[in-house]
Amino acid sequence: MENDILNSDILRLRLIDLEYKGLKNEDFEKEIRRIYFEETGHELKADIEILKSSDAKSIKGDESGYDGTAVYFKTEGKDNDQLYILSQGSQQAKDWEYNMNAMLAGQDASQTYATYNFVKDAKEHFNVNDTANQTDIIGMSHSLAHNNNASTQLIYNVFDRVYSVNGAQTNYYQLYSANAEFRQEVNKQFSLNRNDYLAIYKLDPAQLRNFTEEYYEKKGNTKGIYQLISTDDPLYGISGARGFFPVGTVEMIDTNTERPGIRDIFDQLPDSEVAHLQQLAITYTVAEKAGSANGLKELTGLDISIFEGAKGNWDYAKLYMTKGDEINAMIADMNTKVPPLIDSIKKMTSNSDVIFSHFVDAGYLSEADKDIVVKELTNIEGLLEEMKSLIQTNNSIRESQYDGNYSGSNPFMTVLGADIGSLIRLLNLKDSFTESFEKLQHILGPMLAEIGDSHSILEMLNALGLQSGRAYSGSDLILVKGSGADKIKVNISAAVRMYQQGNESLEVKNRHVEALIAALDAELVDGFMLERTKVVSRINEIESNPSSYADHINACVAPSGNKAEVVGANVHEYLPPLSGIQFDGIQSILQTEITNAKTFLTTSRTAIETLFDKDEFVAALFDYVPGG
Repeated sequence: MENDILNSDILRLRLIDLEYKGLKNEDFEKEIRRIYFEETGHELKADIEILKSSDAKSIKGDESGYDGTAVYFKTEGKDNDQLYILSQGSQQAKDWEYNMNAMLAGQDASQTYATYNFVKDAKEHFNVNDTANQTDIIGMSHSLAHNNNASTQLIYNVFDRVYSVNGAQTNYYQLYSANAEFRQEVNKQFSLNRNDYLAIYKLDPAQLRNFTEEYYEKKGNTKGIYQLISTDDPLYGISGARGFFPVGTVEMIDTNTERPGIRDIFDQLPDSEVAHLQQLAITYTVAEKAGSANGLKELTGLDISIFEGAKGNWDYAKLYMTKGDEINAMIADMNTKVPPLIDSIKKMTSNSDVIFSHFVDAGYLSEADKDIVVKELTNIEGLLEEMKSLIQTNNSIRESQYDGNYSGSNPFMTVLGADIGSLIRLLNLKDSFTESFEKLQHILGPMLAEIGDSHSILEMLNALGLQSGRAYSGSDLILVKGSGADKIKVNISAAVRMYQQGNESLEVKNRHVEALIAALDAELVDGFMLERTKVVSRINEIESNPSSYADHINACVAPSGNKAEVVGANVHEYLPPLSGIQFDGIQSILQTEITNAKTFLTTSRTAIETLFDKDEFVAALFDYVPGG
C-alpha cells in the first residue's frame, strides 16, 4: 500500500530476512534504519519499538515452535503508526514436525493460535486500541510463517494487510480442524457427521477447495493478502497437492532461470505419491539436521550411542545387562519408526526410476546420479526390511518365552541370546545403512540445496533487484555497475561499514597516540624537571644555611676531639638538560600510520562514488549513521 512505511517488496523482504538473524532489539532497530536508508535514500522518520515473541506473556510456555517479532513504528503526530508482525519460517526440528502435522495432515494449527495470541499481546504491549486510533496491523512472513499469518487472517481477520514470500499455502484440512465456524459450514454443505473428523478426507478435493475459497472470499478475509512466489520454490512445487490453496494476490517470479522448477514434476504425480514424497523429504530433513549418528536415530530409532566403545560379543552382553532399559526403549522406538519408514521408502522405490527421471530432465541430476539414488534407496529398503524382521522375531521370542510357551529349560537365557544376537546383527546393518544414507546425502544434498535456495528470501531479492542494478548477500546491499565481462559488484553495505568503523577506530587510535605522548611527557620530561627542581632546592638550602651542616663536616673530615666551624658554602653545580629522548619520531610514525589509513578509507570511498558517477545516494550512505 502507498502509505505503508515499508512500501516496497525489497524493503519488506529484507526485514523479513532480518527476523531470522536473532538480533538484540537495539541492533535490530539499527539494522531496520540502515536498510530503510539503503532502499529509500531517506532517514526513517519514526520511533521504533520492538517486542520479541519470547518476551510476550501468551507465548511463554508455548510449545508450538512459533517465533516472531513485532515492530511498532510510531510516527510524529501518530498519523501513520503501523504495527508489523514478522513471523518466522521453519528453523527448528519442532517446525518441521509442525509442517508434517499441520500442512500435510491438516491436524495441527497450534502455530496459528500462537500467531493470533502474539498479535493480541503486541497490540496490548504497544497500547494499540482498535477504536482509539487507526494503527494498521501488517503481517509479514516467509515459508511456514505465511501459513501461520494467512490462516490467522482467514480465521480471526486481525491484519489489515499480509505480505508473504515463498509461503507454505493455507490448507483446507487444517482450517477445518482449526476453525469451528468453517467446520460447521463444511459439515452442513457436505452432510458430514460432525463426530467423524476423518470424513472430510473422503470428500472430492476439488469440490472442497472451491467451497473453501468461496467461503473465505465471502467473509472478505482474503483481501489485503499479497504473495511473492518463486516458480522455482519447492513449496510452490508441492502446492498443487490436495489440501493446499493460495489466497490473496499472487505474483510469480522466475528466480532461477537455469532450472524449470519442480512444479511440473509434482503435477505429474498422484496426490498420494506427493504426500509420501513430502513426508519422506521432511523426515530426511530432520534426520540430516540431526547429523549422521543422530540422523540414523531420527529415521529408524537405532541409537548407536548406547553401544559406544563395545567391540565384541562379550561387550554387548555386558551392555545388555547394564543398559537393558535403554536398549528396550530403543527397540520399542524402532518398532514404531521402521514400519512406516519402510512404507514410504517402498512407495518411493516402486516409482523411483520414473520420479528421479523427471529430476534428470529438469537438470537437477545426471543419469548416473539417478541410478545411484535408485540403487541406494533399494538397498535401504532391504536393510529396513531386515531390521523389521529382526525386531519382529525378537518380539516373538520374548512373548513365547514369557507367556509359558517357551522351549528349553531357561527362558531368560533364551531371550538373552536372542536379544544379543539381534543387537549384533542390527549394529552390522547400521554400517550398511549409514553407507547408503551418506551416498544419498552426497548426491541429493547439492540438489536439495539448489532447490532450497529457490525457497530463500535471498534468491527472490536478487531476482527483484536485477533490473535496478542491485544484488544482495546476507543482510548487505550490493550495487552493480556494467554488464557481462565488465560487470563490477560492490558490497556497499560492507564498504560503508569499513569506512565508518575504520574512521571510528582511527579516531580512537589517534586519541590513544595523544594520550601516549602526554604520558611520556608526564613521566619523563615532567619527571626530570621535578627531580632537577628538587636538587636545585637542596643546593639553595645548603648555601643559605651552611652552619646547619657542620655536624656532617665534623663526622667526615674534622680531627678527633676538634670541631670545624662552617661559615659559608658555595656549590658549583652543573645540571645538564635531558637528552637522548626524542618523542617527535614516535609520534610521527604513529600519526603517519593513522594518516595513511585515513587516506586509504577516503580513497576507497572516492573510488566507489566515482564508479557510480558520484551518485548523491552513494555519498549519503557513507555519511549516514543509523540513529545518529
